[in-house]
Amino acid sequence: MLLYKGRGSLQEVGVATAPRFDGPFTRSKMVGVISGGYSEDPWGWIDPKSGAFHALLHKGNGADSAGVHAWSTDGVHWNSTGVAYTGSVQWRITFPRARLRHGASLDGA
Repeated sequence: MLLYKGRGSLQEVGVATAPRFDGPFTRSKMVGVISGGYSEDPWGWIDPKSGAFHALLHKGNGADSAGVHAWSTDGVHWNSTGVAYTGSVQWRITFPRARLRHGASLDGA
């Protein structure tokens, strides 16, 4: 599954699927499949316990809403849980680290 932002007059996050990680991909015909309105910058993951798909999307720039969370059991039909974060954040500078399976990380730590 691939989450992507469309271009042109309809800039929505869409979903494309493929039989293999390197394609060929087929786009879903559903419009605004995840957030039901303008959104961008999708970031997704799979819950290792439930197998559910999750996505965070940038949507808005205000103190009340800047991003939303959505989840799906099949990657096609998505459920929004609403606001995931706002524009009112306290920043803490840390070194970003991505964790992979079995505790390994991209930076070797």
